[in-house]
This record gives sequence, C-alpha cells and structure tokens, in this order.
Amino acid sequence: MIVKENEKQLSFLFQEKDSYFELGYLILKQAKLAGMLPYKRTQQSGKEKLCFKTGEVERLSDILPQLQEDEIIDVLYAVVFMTKRVEENGFMKKECIWCRYEQIYFDRESHMPLFAVLPITQEFRYADGTDWLNGFEECLCRIAEYLSEKKKQRIKQLIALYKAKQTDAEEVLEEINHLGNGMSGLLVDSVEEILLEKPNRLELIYAGKEGTFRFIVEDKDFTIGREMDSNGVLQVSMKVSRRHCLITKLNRSYFVQDLDSTNGTYVNDTRIPSYELMELEHNDVLCVGDVEFRVQVIG
Repeated sequence: MIVKENEKQLSFLFQEKDSYFELGYLILKQAKLAGMLPYKRTQQSGKEKLCFKTGEVERLSDILPQLQEDEIIDVLYAVVFMTKRVEENGFMKKECIWCRYEQIYFDRESHMPLFAVLPITQEFRYADGTDWLNGFEECLCRIAEYLSEKKKQRIKQLIALYKAKQTDAEEVLEEINHLGNGMSGLLVDSVEEILLEKPNRLELIYAGKEGTFRFIVEDKDFTIGREMDSNGVLQVSMKVSRRHCLITKLNRSYFVQDLDSTNGTYVNDTRIPSYELMELEHNDVLCVGDVEFRVQVIG
C-alpha cells in the first residue's frame, strides 16, 4: 500500500487485491462513522485508490496545544471510542483505522478527531515497520503529553494494559472519562447519539392462500430456501431453491444476496446478480422465485 499526502488529501493506493475489499468498501459506505474523513474512490493503473479529503480540516497535532485539559481528554476518549465503533459491525477490525499521529485531523465544529478508515481485512505494518497496536499506543501517548504528569502516566498505564489484553476498550473509555469532568461540548452529543441508537430488526411479510406469515430477521444471517435447516423454510413453491438467498445485517442495514438460485432473487422487480449484496429498505418488495415478501424495517 502506497500512502501519499499533500495539503488537500491523504491517499492510499492498494498494491494487492483483497477479495474482501468490495464488501469492506460497502460496509464503510454504509457505516457513516462520525470520526471518519470524507473520501472518494478512484483507480490508478488498474489498482484501487482511496483519497481522503483533508483540505478543510486541521491536523490534530497543530490543534492540541490550543486545547484545554478536559478537551484533550475528550480527544483521547474519541480515539479509543472510534476503535470500538469500527469493530461493532463484526467484519471490520480496529486495524482499519489509519492511526498515525501525524495523519490524524481535527474538526473544530464537531470537536472531534478525524481518521482515514480503510476497507481492509488483513493486518498491515506502517512504512517504518511499526504494527498497528504500537502505532495506536504512540498516538495516545503523544496526545497525552499535553496533560498533567499524573494523568499522562495514567494514560500510559491504561494503554499498556490494553496492549497486554488485561483490559478492554470499555474499561479504558470509563477510566479516561473519569480523568476529566465528563465529556464536554459537542463530543458528548455525538457519542451519546451513537450509544443510544435503538436496535432495529427486519420483518418479511408473506401473504398467500396459506395465510399471512412474518419472518423476523435480527442479528444472525437468515437463509431463505426449502432446506429444512434454513431459517426461513418455504414449502409453498417449487420455484424456490433449497438454499435460495441470504439476508445479513451489516451495521444497522440489511442486505440480501442471491445464492446462485435457479429462479433468481428480485428486489422491486430488479434481479440481483448471484452473490452480490443488495440493501433492503423499508417497504421494498422481495421476490424469492415466485414468492413475494413485503419488507418492513422496524426501529
């Protein structure tokens, strides 16, 4: 991966193919992470390239000397919280966050640090050979340099425990919050909004001569087909394959994927190519073979 930076953008040129890049990119697009730099996807010499816009924001390293101690603690909290938020979808890893101190930015309006987040599944090392966890440690310690000596040492102890897997992100966040007067300003609103998101679920409503049935999809993958070990067992039509399609939840959105069925899977009369993901939205019509469902997103 080749990383370049100028006054307007931070770009990443991927040298190798990653079979999960497309799925990771789709998840990244849907995630809409509050602490993520805006980006665009291009190609260069047939290789994937992501360009993160930095022209309208300032470097965190330039801003830190101007912040009050509680505001710096808020920044530390936001950095750790970002790692927790990224991993919540179950696919992306915290290593997706480009956690280099010199390449973290700051949005004065939201009062939050901003990161490049990459749609990758493999772990990587930075150009200087540093692995992600050591880069994460360096980042937190350099931010903590602007705190009083006692608080700075406590941050170093916390990250050492985190690296040794003797504590987790939840406990680190709690400890950091106790070092200040609670999160201040707009940051607390942004984080609380995420924490208070209500869980959602998807319902598939089938109405036929056999009656009306509701299939509830929550967090687990949901297979529709005629196989007896599938979640949704449809015996009303021979045009439904044994394993016809799969519904899966990524972040707070639901996607359907046709499993190379004989008669196809349709969303609003559009046939989905086999194994491609199509997002399901409220009131969509999902057709499995010749069986029709009304999609309801609850919550």
